[in-house]
Amino acid sequence: MNNQSKKENQEQKALERCEALAELVLGVKDKYKNATDNQKAFIETTIGAALWYLPELENSFTGYISINCLKTFKDGKPKISEEHLFPRKISARELLKEKEINGNKVFSLYKEKFCKLCFVTSEENKQAKTHQKPENFEPHDLIKIYNMANISLIKITKEEYNQLKKKNKDILNELLNRLPIKEILL
Repeated sequence: MNNQSKKENQEQKALERCEALAELVLGVKDKYKNATDNQKAFIETTIGAALWYLPELENSFTGYISINCLKTFKDGKPKISEEHLFPRKISARELLKEKEINGNKVFSLYKEKFCKLCFVTSEENKQAKTHQKPENFEPHDLIKIYNMANISLIKITKEEYNQLKKKNKDILNELLNRLPIKEILL
């Protein structure tokens, strides 16, 4: 299977699952509106878990990688943790608040926002999670969470990432000298 067919297959699989997820959201939406805080948290967690099981799309990686994650490439054993820019629980809450929901809408939100991730270390991932609370989360200011967690991100290209995987020390040194970003653009 060529790359284009694989991409189309992943997108079709994601769309089908998004259609099923939209039906789940529709089925629980009325209950959610009048639920206790405990029930709301459970519903958000459940829908967030469903988002986790959607297939990763080709352009999920935004190109943002932490300096500390880059440093793990030095010893030839990179330690990469995929950090979702939109926490699953917050994404679930957004789906539950959508006035009109269907598979295409869920797929669009997933493709444009919910599947987007950056690479950090596992320690940084845990640190970011402590700040990813609804009261801290601002979709227009995604860098805020990483600043609060003292995580410095840089932007790299797909080609630079491929060179990193090939253990290109020159690229690694160049990237380690790059200044951290000030905002996240999707």
